Amino acid sequence: MNRIIKSISAVIILMAAVSCDNDIHLCDEWSEKTIVYGMLDVADTNTYLRITKAFLGDGNAYDMAKIADSSEYLPGEITVKMEKWLDGKLERTYNFEPERNSDKQPGVFYSPEHLVYKCNTLGQLIVPGDSTNNYKSEYDDAVFKIIVVNSSGDTVTAETKLVEPNLYVTVSRLHENPTIYKNLRFPTAITWNTATNAERYNLKADLSVLEVMKNGDSILRVIPRGNISNKTASSLISGDIFTIDDHPDGFFAFIEDNVPYSDKNVEDNVLYRKIRLYTLNFSMAGIEFEKYLQTTRGTSISQNQNVYSNVKNGYGLVSSRASYKFPCQVSEEVKKELFENSKYDYLKFSNEE
Repeated sequence: MNRIIKSISAVIILMAAVSCDNDIHLCDEWSEKTIVYGMLDVADTNTYLRITKAFLGDGNAYDMAKIADSSEYLPGEITVKMEKWLDGKLERTYNFEPERNSDKQPGVFYSPEHLVYKCNTLGQLIVPGDSTNNYKSEYDDAVFKIIVVNSSGDTVTAETKLVEPNLYVTVSRLHENPTIYKNLRFPTAITWNTATNAERYNLKADLSVLEVMKNGDSILRVIPRGNISNKTASSLISGDIFTIDDHPDGFFAFIEDNVPYSDKNVEDNVLYRKIRLYTLNFSMAGIEFEKYLQTTRGTSISQNQNVYSNVKNGYGLVSSRASYKFPCQVSEEVKKELFENSKYDYLKFSNEE
């Protein structure tokens, strides 16, 4: 949710700031265009859309952007719905209602709260089932169409398909009971197939560590590992293969930088640690998001360039995303190295069961 609000705020300011020529003062009569921004995710309880106005006017764009009426629609000014189409037939309609939301990242905003449009969609976008029904074909063929109509009858639309939240992952060629970093001298091969409608892939990880404290308490701590790899698919058809080599050196550097607490008093209270699980976290996004990302890379407030939009009769971005988790065991070789190598003594890893 924070990412949606932060991104759309940047788009509003950018579009307002480049509306006038820098050399000659040429501003049109006041006019507006609708901006729609949203990401569909089959796993989300609610789907949120951020719908605002882009505007031209004779005045300072930053000052105008601070006035909510300049960029927000008043209640009743627009109706918002989403339609699901499959094989040319309307399968379902989802109605969105306005809601005030204050869950924003720190920054400069025109108001403490932002207006979003919300619809409960959990379990309603794709019908779960086994391989004998149309579960797969819905990811392949279902089109979701956002429709925004204002009080004047002007209609803004955007379409996308859902990203399928499923991957076939192997670690060192193993899908069942995978173990990572079996050989400390060579990288571990992580392989996955592309998912339906996913164009962009980001891989991160979480390390679960059991910490036993001197006061007798036990804590299962999850430590996030940052970006490991970004990949872009050459095809939206599922089944293409990605492979990356993840070297143990990177894992040990991550351990050293992130396991000890920055607060010395907290770290001093740790008696010993044990590694429990290493989880690969895949984030996928649709082709519309990838196109938008490509056109906004390197964009500054002084640049006037075409930013990708799939919103008809308006501006913005409607796409889809999904996530997938793949748990792995950390090899005994890694655990032995952390316990027996004196350079890692300060990390307090133990081989006790």
